[in-house]
Amino acid sequence: MLNGMFDVSCDDYHTFLHWFRKIRDRSLKHNLRWLVGGSVNLIAALDQQGAVKKVNDLKTEPLPPFTNEEIGTFIEGMLGSRGVGFDETVVPRIRELLGKPIPLFLQMLTQEIYRLWKRDKSKIMTAIEVEEVYNKALLGEMARDKLQHYRTRIDVHYPQQEREAACSF
Repeated sequence: MLNGMFDVSCDDYHTFLHWFRKIRDRSLKHNLRWLVGGSVNLIAALDQQGAVKKVNDLKTEPLPPFTNEEIGTFIEGMLGSRGVGFDETVVPRIRELLGKPIPLFLQMLTQEIYRLWKRDKSKIMTAIEVEEVYNKALLGEMARDKLQHYRTRIDVHYPQQEREAACSF
């Protein structure tokens, strides 16, 4: 959004950043906090336009991969809340397949497990179905289509050194 704003009107871009900073400052008096998120590193994007000082009051909160306990809770929530039946092999197999479970990949996998189950609601999901879905959804063409968008955004929004670091991860 900010890069688009900058491209259209540099003045409006700086006016917006200044206004947003004032709003955040005023909010502190009322114990109101802001959560700003996005798929692009805000600091890197603003640094390209020399505007980092307008957000130096924000604190970066990285989102680490889920712990084993969080993985189980997430799967129970995503599948269990939708009535998906699954056996005791599902959670360990998902942990094994994903390794360090980045939340986006965990969400993509559980979403596709749900879609498979939805076709035959009497079916109990097992590690076998999880592996089939994993191979199709996260290793196949489906994931490539979804993830290409993020790869393109890295090329557009990150400086060379950060692009290389992000792609080598």
